[in-house]
Amino acid sequence: MIVGDLLELADLEIQLAWGTPELLGRPVTGVTSTDLQDPARYLQPGELVLTGLVWWQPGDAPAALRFATALRSAGVAALMAGEGTHGAVPAGLADACRTHGIPLLVVPAGTSFRAVTDRVYLRLWGGLRAGAQDTAAIPETARRELAALIGAGADPADVLATTDHGGPFTAAVAKGNVAGVQFHPEKSQAAGLALLANFLEWRP
Repeated sequence: MIVGDLLELADLEIQLAWGTPELLGRPVTGVTSTDLQDPARYLQPGELVLTGLVWWQPGDAPAALRFATALRSAGVAALMAGEGTHGAVPAGLADACRTHGIPLLVVPAGTSFRAVTDRVYLRLWGGLRAGAQDTAAIPETARRELAALIGAGADPADVLATTDHGGPFTAAVAKGNVAGVQFHPEKSQAAGLALLANFLEWRP
């Protein structure tokens, strides 16, 4: 998935505020939502950053440049700013993103960040291929754990899900009232929250 793919998701009505064709071709590795003034230490290269602009106030002109500087230092793929808090994305933010070469996309007030996050991860998971180390939705640390946890001998009747990582292997199993997965459901992201919610509602 690349940044420009977001503009093709017509139902989300995401608009481009600033970005060159070259920058829109950047690969996307994940999504992080933040309203910290300096979120750099929590970001990973290639991520999309979603912000509701809570950190921005009309009287603080340098704030946009500080925020964009933090994003550039982290090597993010693009910034997605929501219109829900202020009704519009400030022009100063577009200028700051232009200064640092960060594509700026606008998320309308009627589009939830959850919807954006879900769609991004669906695209990333759909495009996951063995050997695509730089574009996969699974971080490299988790990928190594998955490779180490490739199991053998599971009863086919107990297998809930399989995946392919250089070859098919069991990703989730359940027997009776016990279930297990060969990955860590990340509760800070939509996919992990959905898995945990479904588990809590599970009635074996």
